[in-house]
Amino acid sequence: MSDWNKYVRKQYTDLQIGYIAGIMDSDGCFFIGNFSRSKTTDNKFYQTVLTVANTEESMIDRLVKDYGGLKGKYTPKQTPKNSRRPVYKWTATGKRLEHLCEIMLNNLSAKKNQCEIMIKMRETYKRRSFEKGHQGAMVLDKETMDVRKKCFDELRALHCRNYLNNKST
Repeated sequence: MSDWNKYVRKQYTDLQIGYIAGIMDSDGCFFIGNFSRSKTTDNKFYQTVLTVANTEESMIDRLVKDYGGLKGKYTPKQTPKNSRRPVYKWTATGKRLEHLCEIMLNNLSAKKNQCEIMIKMRETYKRRSFEKGHQGAMVLDKETMDVRKKCFDELRALHCRNYLNNKST
C-alpha cells in the first residue's frame, strides 16, 4: 500500500511546526524531479519530495520519529568528498509531504516560495481529470501537465545549484 493510501494526518504542536519549518529553511530541500516520460501517453512523470540531509544522525532520527517519512544514508558516491562523517537523509512524499507543506508554510521564510510551488504542484495530484489511454495508462489533460511543468521550472529556477540559469559566459 502506498503512502497516498495509508497516511493519517497528525496534529502537531506549534513547537513541532516551528521545528520542521526551521529545519526545512536551513537544511531542507523541496524537490520536483522529472525523470522519464510515458511511452504510451507521452506524459512526463514528475516526482515530489521533501528531503533533509545532515551528518547529525540524531536530527534525522527525530524527523522520522516526529513526522514519519523515511531515513536513508548517502552512499559513498553521493557523499561529498570533503565530508568526514556519514551523511543521513530524511524524505517525505505523497500526502505526508502535502500535510507538512500546509502546516509549515506560514513559518517558513527563506523557502516559503518553494513550499508554495510544492503545494501548487501537489494540487495537480488531487485532480481526477484523466482518462484511460493506450494499455490502461493514465492520460492527464494538457492543463494539468502545463501546471506541473510550470511548477517544475519555477522550483528549479529557485534552487541555487541550478547551473542552467547561469547566464554568464
